[in-house]
Amino acid sequence: MIIYDLLINFLIVGIFTFGSGYSAIPLIKDVVLTNHWMTEEAYLNIVAIAESTPGPIMVNVATYVGYTQAGLIGGILSTSIAVLPAFIVILIFTKYFRHYLTSNKAQFVFSLVRPALCAVIFSTGIELLFKSTIKIFSVNDMTLYGINIFQDQEIIKRMIILILLLLIIIIYKKIFKKEIKTIPYIIVSAIVGMIVLS
Repeated sequence: MIIYDLLINFLIVGIFTFGSGYSAIPLIKDVVLTNHWMTEEAYLNIVAIAESTPGPIMVNVATYVGYTQAGLIGGILSTSIAVLPAFIVILIFTKYFRHYLTSNKAQFVFSLVRPALCAVIFSTGIELLFKSTIKIFSVNDMTLYGINIFQDQEIIKRMIILILLLLIIIIYKKIFKKEIKTIPYIIVSAIVGMIVLS
């Protein structure tokens, strides 16, 4: 039963993931939370790990979720079925429709899809930012705990990490007059996180 659920759900994720693996993050989140496979906090932790490990983020997350639910078979099947739709579409396009990709109609379709993908990726990034740095309290929580959320040591540590990383980016741009590369930034982020959270 769990194998069937994994196959159906990750097939849907694979079919409706456009652009990059980042656009799959909210889709996989819906699948994971709807099926009660893990908590939202656990999912966000997996996304962070998948982002900092080699390979596409969608593949990493699908593999982990499948593995936790059905072992090695689940991990292999979830990964395979998640990438299968894109694989088939690419094969079909390269075989039959390659010359249409440069046409005006194709470019018009791509121009419509790009803003939607940007919005999905941006909203995912904002959600991850807020969920990983501060807790969003409801009105009842506000009256129960008070509005001073900075009493929570974990929140303070996460905000320190965020501020330090922003400072590193600003200082790097001021000194070297160029954008920081992705790989060094991931390494620096991991080091800052280990120092602050240890």
